[in-house]
Amino acid sequence: MNAPPDSNAPPDPLPPEAAVRDARAGRTRRRGELPVWLLAVTNGLLAAVAYRALFTLHLAPGRSERIEDWFFEPADTSPLVVLGLSGWLLFRRLARLRRLELRPGNLAVSGLLLLAALASLAWAVRAQAPDLLVPSLALQLLGAAHLLGGWRAARAVALPAAFLFFAVPVPAPLLNHLLWILQLWTAETTGALLHWMGIPALVSGDQLVLSDRVFGVIETCSGLRSIVTLSMLAVLMADAFRRSARHGLLLVACAPPLAFAINALRALALVLNPHADLAGVHEIQGVVMLLGGVALLYGLDGALARLGPRSAAAGAGDPGGSPSGRGWIRRRLAGLALPMAVCAACSACLSPWPIGVYEVRQPGQYIPETLDGWSAENLQTDWIFLGQTAFGAKLDRRYVRGAEQVDLFVGSWHHGRRYRSACSPKVAFPGSGWIVEASGTLNLLGRRADTRVLRKGTRRMLVAYTSVMDAGLAGETLRALLALEASPWRRHETPLAVRLATPFSGAESDRAEAERRLVEFAAQIAAPVQKTVAPRGLN
Repeated sequence: MNAPPDSNAPPDPLPPEAAVRDARAGRTRRRGELPVWLLAVTNGLLAAVAYRALFTLHLAPGRSERIEDWFFEPADTSPLVVLGLSGWLLFRRLARLRRLELRPGNLAVSGLLLLAALASLAWAVRAQAPDLLVPSLALQLLGAAHLLGGWRAARAVALPAAFLFFAVPVPAPLLNHLLWILQLWTAETTGALLHWMGIPALVSGDQLVLSDRVFGVIETCSGLRSIVTLSMLAVLMADAFRRSARHGLLLVACAPPLAFAINALRALALVLNPHADLAGVHEIQGVVMLLGGVALLYGLDGALARLGPRSAAAGAGDPGGSPSGRGWIRRRLAGLALPMAVCAACSACLSPWPIGVYEVRQPGQYIPETLDGWSAENLQTDWIFLGQTAFGAKLDRRYVRGAEQVDLFVGSWHHGRRYRSACSPKVAFPGSGWIVEASGTLNLLGRRADTRVLRKGTRRMLVAYTSVMDAGLAGETLRALLALEASPWRRHETPLAVRLATPFSGAESDRAEAERRLVEFAAQIAAPVQKTVAPRGLN
């Protein structure tokens, strides 16, 4: 008599052919479904169309092709290099993403990220600000990662997304202020190094006065580009060596002061080199100092690694993923093609805001050359000193009446040049090499004006500076960052920078007379200045 079958016994194994057939059936797509790789490539092509302007973005069109300009030009962010490095960081995370136990992200969160990316892209296209495509691309990357793999995937691509922001230029008003501060610091540091070496040198503002010549610290010697470059390298180095988050943050924090110190040594080398006027010397010294900074950064990274805890092995802590149960990835990739297609369509079909061409008011058309006995002569503007500071129009004159003298500078903003600005602390100085001895205020042109007693050698001047229709550093920075002058929220008035300067002996009694002279002169030009500020006409 046969025994009844045991219900707890394992089932008979399938024949080898059936097992292979069942395994393949679990991994293959249904008939009519597109393969995952084709969906991924389609999304990538749509993203390339949507963000194609980033591949031709160049923020310094007049820049020469010298090596020194490539490494040290303060206004050029080398966006193509940043995009390539961010892509490399993303490529390094593909293996980690494959090891993650991916779970689909919340559709509401993913939708908000993708919607924010679309809004940023639309604003960038309408305002003709291609650099604002960078935050859109970063949001697009985070949104896509969250849609396909939740917060784990979003965290995995957070560094490549954040690295993209190195391609966004510093807003021009803020850039002008940073450059001036770094120029002064570089001059002071270089002067201290010369004094330590026993070489007599006088630091006069942004100038170093030696016994045989004067060395000016111009904007390309400020070190800002070196700070940005070394900070980028610090991020790449921490990622390449798989350092911990604390180690990486400390390394990136050390990069700016290290870059500034290296730049001060570069300035010192230029001062001591008798052939520093040759362009080739600048290029060689600049590249050598940059390589030295990379070597020091590498040594610092090694020292931090020895002092801190050991770095985690690659992929440590990443839960292993299973290849099964991921059919939803195909559906999510297919769904992601819709917002990608919308972004591509917006990029191709949206047109810029019709802001028109506005008249650039010339201050010289409204401010006469003769004012109640004052006669004027034109002065040469020190454009090398002003550097990135730019104007749509300017007036630079010296008015003389008997023994009295007043220098007048009036510069109007150029709204169409977003990457340059007239909002700069340098406008308050007649030129290079002046030292601020005292500060105060005066009431000029119906508003408060900042006054400064400036000294250069044995010369002293009382300078009064004010801006008309200026939103201040914070306001001008925000307007430049968002490209508001190319939007319906643009200004119709012409902002002006006005500087009055008169020489005096430095005595307190003579200063009172100099202030009276500036107030009297400002009253005579108040009406012409107001005409220059008046709303511009549309051509």
